[in-house]
Order: sequence, then C-alpha cells, then structure tokens
Amino acid sequence: MAPTNTTPGFPAERLHTLPAALHPCLPVLGLFHGGLSLDLLHTLTEWPAEQIEALATALIDAGLASADAPGHLLLAPGLDAALAELIPPGERPALEARWRGVLLGFAGYLHQLADQAPEQALTLARQESANLLALAQGCLAHEGPEHAIELVTVLYTLLQPGGPSPVLEQLQALGDEALARFGAGWNAAAFAQTAAEVEAALADQPLEAAFQAAQALYQQSRWAGPDAYPDALRDQAHAAVLLARCLNRADEAEQAGQLLELALEDLDPAHNAALVAEARLALGESQLAQGNALAALGSFAAALAGARDAGLPELQARTLHQQARLQHALDDHAAALELCEQARAALDPARHPALLAALWQESGLIHQALRAFDAAEAAYQAALSHQPDAAPKADLHNQLGSLYDHTGQPEQAIHHYLSAADLCATLGDPENEGRVRSNLADTLHQLARLDEARTQAQQALACKRQVGADSAPWTTWALLAQIETDAHQPDAALEAHRQAVASYYTHRKGGASASVLEGQLTRAVGDGLLQGDDEARAELRAALGRLAQKPGIAPHLPRYLGLLDALLAGTHASAEPDDLALGYGAVVEWTLLQERLAGAQG
Repeated sequence: MAPTNTTPGFPAERLHTLPAALHPCLPVLGLFHGGLSLDLLHTLTEWPAEQIEALATALIDAGLASADAPGHLLLAPGLDAALAELIPPGERPALEARWRGVLLGFAGYLHQLADQAPEQALTLARQESANLLALAQGCLAHEGPEHAIELVTVLYTLLQPGGPSPVLEQLQALGDEALARFGAGWNAAAFAQTAAEVEAALADQPLEAAFQAAQALYQQSRWAGPDAYPDALRDQAHAAVLLARCLNRADEAEQAGQLLELALEDLDPAHNAALVAEARLALGESQLAQGNALAALGSFAAALAGARDAGLPELQARTLHQQARLQHALDDHAAALELCEQARAALDPARHPALLAALWQESGLIHQALRAFDAAEAAYQAALSHQPDAAPKADLHNQLGSLYDHTGQPEQAIHHYLSAADLCATLGDPENEGRVRSNLADTLHQLARLDEARTQAQQALACKRQVGADSAPWTTWALLAQIETDAHQPDAALEAHRQAVASYYTHRKGGASASVLEGQLTRAVGDGLLQGDDEARAELRAALGRLAQKPGIAPHLPRYLGLLDALLAGTHASAEPDDLALGYGAVVEWTLLQERLAGAQG
C-alpha cells in the first residue's frame, strides 16, 4: 500500500517519490526520532545491508534525509512523525518493545565505551540524543520510575561532558519526575515487603534471580536516599547486606566485603543488633573466601554473640555452620564436628529443614576427610532425608555416588549418580548434570559396561557444550577415548582423544592455569632449560626419577617423565599429538613447552 500522511507541516507527496519497493520499509523508520543509525536499523530489522544502503540512498536522493556522519542519517523535519503514522496500530507495541531493547543495548554499549573512549562515546550519544531521550521517556512509561532513574543517570553522564543542551535539560526534568514517582511509592513498608521477597529468593531461587532481586532492592534504597523516610539509612544498609550475601555465593567476596564494611558504618549495634550480626556473618564469609582466616574468626565470633543476644536460633546455626567450615579448613575436624552438632541442636527441624540438611552435609564432608566412611554415609543420608530442595539433593546424591565409588560399592554409586543426573536435568542445570554424568560414565566404564558408559559420556558432553570451558570438557573426552579403546573402536577413540587435546589446548592458550600434574612438571622443566643452570637441571632430573618410582603413579606418567628427562639431558625427545597412551594433558603441556622454548630462541 502506498504511504499516506496527514502530519501538519510535512508534505505527504514527498513520500511517493521513493521507489515503491521501499514503501514496506517506511513504517519501521517511524520508530526513530530525528535521525537513525544504519547499524541500529540493521540490528532492529535484520534486513540485508544492501537493502538498508538502498533505503538510505533513496531517502537522501529524495531530500528526506542527509548523511550527517558515516552510517548515520538526519531525517527531514517532521518526517519521523509522518512515518510513525504508517505503523499499523496492532503492530506498534511489539515494534516499540523491540526498538527499546535495541536502544537499551546501545546505551549499555555507550556506557562501557565511555570508560575507554569518552570522546567517541560522547559523539555517538549526541548523534542519537533524540532517540536516547525517547528511550528514557518510554522507560518511565513502560518499565517504571526505578528503571528510568537508572537510565537517565547513565544518559546524563554520557552527555554532560558536551556542555549544556536542551536534551540535558529534558533528561533532568525526566529524572526529577521519575524520582517524584518513585518516592511516592517507596517507604518503610515497601522496603520490608521487597526485602522479604529477596530473602525468599535467596532461599528458594537460582542465584541469578536472587542477585537481580537484591541488586534492584539496593539500587532502589540508594535512589530513595537516607532521608526518604525514618530508618531509610538502616534499610539501605540492610539492602547492602542482602546483596553482599548474593555476591559471596557468586564468588565475588572482595566486592561483598566492601559493601559490608560500608553497611556496618551506617548501623547502630544498639538498635540493629540482628542486622549487625547478619552483616558480621556475611563479612566473615567474605573474609574466609579471601583467605583471611583470622579476620573471619573475629567476624564469626561477633556474629554469634549478636545472634545469641537477639535470640535468633536460625542465625546462630548459620554462624556455627560457617565456624565449622572454617575449622574444617584449618584441619581441626573435632572442633568442626562439635560446632555442627551445636548448630543442629539449636534448630527446629520442621522450621529449618534446609539448614539442618546443610549441617548434616558438612558433617559428612568432615567425616569423609577423616576417612570415617560409615559416619560420612550416615551423615549424607541424614542430610538427604531433611533436604527439601532439589538442587542440594542433586549435590548430595552426587556426593553419595562418589563415596560409594570410593568404598567399592559401584551399584550404589550408579543409583545415586542417576538420581543426581535426573534432578539436574529437571532443574535445567547442564553444568552439574554434565559433571554427574561424567562421574557415572567413569563408574560404568570400570564395570566394563561400555555401551552404557559411552551413552553417559556423550550425554555429559552434550551438557558441557552448553556451559563451555568452565565444565572441563576435556576430562570427559579423555574418558570417552578410554571407553572406545576398551570397546575396540580405535577411530572413535582417536577422535575423542583429539577433541580432549583441542579443548584443553584452547583452554590453556586462553591463559588458564594447568589443571593436570603434567603442567607443573613441564613448567619446572621449562624454567630449568631456560635458566641454563647445569646443577639445577641435574636436580630436576633426580626429582623426575624419584617421581617415576613412586608407587601408585598414573600409568602414563613414567613415559612422560622420561621425555622430560631426555629434554633436560639434551637428547632428542618428541611426543606425538595422536598418542592416546600419553594422554591429553601430557600432549598439550609438551606442545606448550615446545612453543615456549621456540619463543625464547626468537
């Protein structure tokens, strides 16, 4: 249908000068304001580059747009409003939602670019200022004031270095409006309700969901400010504690510690004893994760005293659990077991089954470290009987599988590995499912149930592909190579070995540390060769010889140690990439050593 237009001030007949083949493209252009980036148009529409270039050329030739920068068009006055009228009403909500998503991504890109190339970020932000302002207005209308405040802050920061402008004034007014709307609905009751929702997310939801909820609460508290209502400063500290707990679980202990130190400065222990104890507990967890055991001991002791004074048995038990973990890490197993028992005694099983299960699980880990396998089994089974949540149950089944594997009960191990794998699949957790199925494949391989072992290894690899290098796929490829070797399938075994080598090589070349013993040995040999110290080389050769005679050494290691020894002795040595018997770790570390030596020689 030919475009029509009734917008005052824009002559409709000018749209008819465009080629008819381009008329279907015009409504989408009505999403933009004042100008448009051809790259953003491509991202929005996924039209071929040739089509977008033809459209841009036609607009310029018709006098409807001008190229004010490479890849950017300035639309004729009134054209954007005229084009917006061409959007079918039924399609407008979906199109505008897609447009906002694209522009939000662009704003995020500019925010990151500003740290590296501030002038380039300012130039791009200025070009798209009308669109970015419209994005902020739409965010307030569709996403709510808290999201609009965050976006306006980002956009204002991007454009402010360019000096005063009408767009900055409009952003300021929009920010004031968003703050007013936000403040009208944000008070102590709203905080308490949202904080309770975050607590529930921490207990029941995946970490990502809990983190997003806690981060949003913290941002809302900061936007409201310390004077928004009585005790707003305390609530801001509370939000920081909740976010820090998520950060600790996400292995971001340093960031969590910084948040908690600030939160504790804002809290009066006399009036906020329970929250201070919670903050001390989280701070101890952060300190322990950073390796500062002495500071963690102090934080846990302060948290426990505060929890007892406030009469909070659940917080007492959580603190005792962390103290037990610390004592376990310090190899004081008796003290750790005693702390776990104290914590369990303080809990009502009906009210705190998940925490009770975690304490039994901790006891199982301690007993297993002491090689008290019967006690470890009993503790894990007790944990399993109390645990209400599927994800921790999957972990317990996997631990029981490992325990039964270690104690020579493979059928029991298989039962628990299968239970763990099924739970992980139900939860949509490919990382842990891949780990469990790899364990299961290893047990089945040891029982010479090769077809079943192959199936589980292949399923483990399918899971690990979804996760990437963090799942260590090379270990499962190596296991599959062993399975295929024992199944007399040499071609399949070689292919699996090659996959193990390729994935581990890529991992190591990406800067990751060696995850196999061969890596430590090879680095020491490389250092010895590059230092050129004959005495040091002789000591290394002697150490390699002693290691080769050590009982229980992996079957492939003596041969690899011989290759390293030959290299130290100055004689010819080589390792073939397709040597299955040598193993993926030795092949890759040998290759990296040769590359290192070649690089040192220029």
